[in-house]
Amino acid sequence: MKSKDKKKVTAKMRKCTYFDLFQRMLAVKKIVYRHHRRMLRLYEAACEEDNEEPYWGPEDEVADDVVNDADDTNEVLRDDEF
Repeated sequence: MKSKDKKKVTAKMRKCTYFDLFQRMLAVKKIVYRHHRRMLRLYEAACEEDNEEPYWGPEDEVADDVVNDADDTNEVLRDDEF
């Protein structure tokens, strides 16, 4: 009987509920991409002025972990004391 009590929500109703957020996301996406392109052009221009090659990532695939685990500090953590 539990299934009879539930109100059915169609996919169209869900789309209509979040449509203004979807439109907002599309507008923000265009602005963010425009700023990223501008930052990349500035980065390339700065590298060109300094006669350096732009860095776009490691040349080869990194097999090991990029972040190494920290050594244990053997400290006692007490969050309630200063």
